[in-house]
Amino acid sequence: TAVTGKFKVTKTNLNGAAIWIGEYPSFIPSNVYADEIKSVIQDNDGNIYVTGRHYGHNYGTSTYTNADLLTLKYSPDGNLIWENRYQYGINNADIGNSITLKNGYLYIGGNSQRLGISTDYDYVTLKINTTTGITNQVYRYNGSENGNDSVSSICVFDNGNYAITG
Repeated sequence: TAVTGKFKVTKTNLNGAAIWIGEYPSFIPSNVYADEIKSVIQDNDGNIYVTGRHYGHNYGTSTYTNADLLTLKYSPDGNLIWENRYQYGINNADIGNSITLKNGYLYIGGNSQRLGISTDYDYVTLKINTTTGITNQVYRYNGSENGNDSVSSICVFDNGNYAITG
């Protein structure tokens, strides 16, 4: 969750006590609450992956990136291993809504503005290598009527194909 300018991940025990807290820096003013984590998953080794929306560097200038789809990997001890930032264009809002793990890849489903700020959204899915954090595939879909298309859930089959809904 975004709290006073920080993208914060907390791993707790069964009693709700914090085991570790990972804070990823935010670049927006503390009175702006726009960074957010939308989905989280853990692999068999205890690594934690989160995805959501995060504003890039240089907020309020002509070079900042507006609401990027950010995916992070944390070790079981709470150390940040890698980050993957998807930004379509420079001034588009992108967000990851759903995350799933299959065969060494993360599949992220979300949405991304098609033509910039205040325009409609396309479906977007990413396939990210869990070891390297590198994006292996991007799929975008603009519905037949334009409008707001957004992935809310993603299911990956054993062969790597996936189904999305939104």
